[in-house]
Parts: sequence; structure tokens; C-alpha cells
Amino acid sequence: MIFSVLVRYATLFTVAMAIFSASFAVFSFRRRTNAAIYLDLSDRLQKLYRAVPTTSRAAYLVGKEPGGVPSEIAAVEVLDFLHLMHSAFTLHATGYFSGRLWVAFRTEAERGLRLPVVQASWPLLREEFQSSPGFVNHVERALVRSVTRSVFDGRQSPPSLAGDGWPASGVTARLATDAASY
Repeated sequence: MIFSVLVRYATLFTVAMAIFSASFAVFSFRRRTNAAIYLDLSDRLQKLYRAVPTTSRAAYLVGKEPGGVPSEIAAVEVLDFLHLMHSAFTLHATGYFSGRLWVAFRTEAERGLRLPVVQASWPLLREEFQSSPGFVNHVERALVRSVTRSVFDGRQSPPSLAGDGWPASGVTARLATDAASY
């Protein structure tokens, strides 16, 4: 009788340990997957930055317009950058890329959105991303934040986004009005 009680407790303990081990494995796998996604996206972002000539990279670090980059190369690089951002945004929106890693990547990506060449190219490339309205709104909000940040830094006056070739969508117009009211 004591032996059967010990066997029951041992079985219960074994089942509990199996559940704990499986939970830990799933949690660990998710963390590893998120880290792998982050490292891959960061590597792709660095390759995009390295494709830009050295003088333009120096201009990027201080937030100035990259000089000496032919417009065709700039347009391709901006499109590649936006596709990379779209991939990260989609992975985050579908739950495959989460938490602090998304915030870290988004911060660097929004830094890239502050480049004048990206801001000038967005109205032309916006149509490429019409199948993802959430991403379009994300980019437009980030661009408005970058304009607002520049205004607060005293680097420029707030433009009228709807009047500068941007579609006058309700979200864009509202965000532009909010940015201009600061």
C-alpha cells in the first residue's frame, strides 16, 4: 500500500516535471526565435547601411541629406529599407517578433526614417505598401514624429504634410495638424 502511494506521487511528480520541461522548452524556443529574427533583421539593416558610400554614411550619422548618392541608387536603397521595415512590422503585428526586441529595432528604423532622402521618397514609394494599411499608418506616424522632433530641436519649421505631396488621409491630416500645433 505504501509502495502504491509512492508510485502515484512519483507519477504525479514526473508528469509535473514533464509539463514544466515542455513549457520551458517552448519559452526558450520563442526567445531564441525572437533573437534570431532580431539578429537577421539587424544584419540586413547593416548591409543596407554599408551599401551607402562612406561619405553618405557620415552624413547619415548626423542626420543630414546624403550627398553624392545617385537618385536611382537612393531610391532602391530606400525601397529596400522600407521593405525591411515592413517585414519587421509584419512579424511584430502577427506576434512572431515581440517586446523589447521590436522596440529596439523600431527605434533604429525610425532613425532611418528621419533621413531627408527617405522623407522625400516616401510619397513616391507609398503605393508599394497599400496592401498593408497598418504599416502605412505606422510610417506616417513615425514621419510626423520625426518632423515634430526636428521642430523641437529647432532644425526646421513644420511643413504642411498634406500640401507637400502627401495624400490627405484623415490620419495624415490629423497627425500633421497635431505636429504643427506644437
